[in-house]
Order: sequence, then structure tokens, then C-alpha cells
Amino acid sequence: MLLSNVKGGNSLIEFITVLLIFAIVLAVTYFVTRWIGQYQKMQTTGDNVEVLETSRISPSACVEILRVGSKYIAVAVSKESVTFLCELNKEDITIKADSGVGSFDFANVLNKVKKSMPNNNLKDEKGHEEK
Repeated sequence: MLLSNVKGGNSLIEFITVLLIFAIVLAVTYFVTRWIGQYQKMQTTGDNVEVLETSRISPSACVEILRVGSKYIAVAVSKESVTFLCELNKEDITIKADSGVGSFDFANVLNKVKKSMPNNNLKDEKGHEEK
């Protein structure tokens, strides 16, 4: 063991120093990761291109409806290619008000999963059984 050759007092100081350095590295990693995520999110969002709907047609392919400027188009997306299918009229498209990535709420999904579980004797944060 690395610390076994050092006297008791010094090994405790070295251990605390290692823990402190580890905590600093974790904090720096956390904040850099969040900064990079925000930067990439700002780079990928735009006002002219928007994915309105995606529908999977096979395990490796899907059809997407896109708004590009003021036009609406349908494209087929697979691992190898993206193929233009057709241009759509705005009147033919039903646009949901809450569509998009920002509307995803993990708490709602978790509550739905809890309710669908066969053994529904789960406890909430205070230890009470949920109904």
C-alpha cells in the first residue's frame, strides 16, 4: 500500500489532500460538462429548421416531417441516407402545441410507470404508501 510507509499523521493529511483534489476534479468536470452541453444546445437550435414529428417505420429507418423556413417537407432517414419524400401543405399538417424536446417531463413519465407497475405498494418521499 502506498500510504503504509508514511507515519500515521502524514498519511491522514495525504488522504485528505487526495480527497480534496478528487472533489475539485469532480466539480470542474461537472461544470465543464454542463457548459459544453449548453454550448452544443445553442449551436444546434435554429429558427429556420425544426423537426415537427418523427415516426419509426423500421428498426433502422424513420420518416420525419420538417419545417424548413416556411415550407414543410417529409424525409426518410436511415443509417445510410436521408431521402426527400415530398413537400407538404401547411393545412395537411396537425401541429401539437406541446411538441418538441423541451416538453419532456421526467416526473410525469415516472408517475405513469409507477401506476402501471403490478406491485403498486410504493412509498412516497415521506414513507407513506401511495394509492
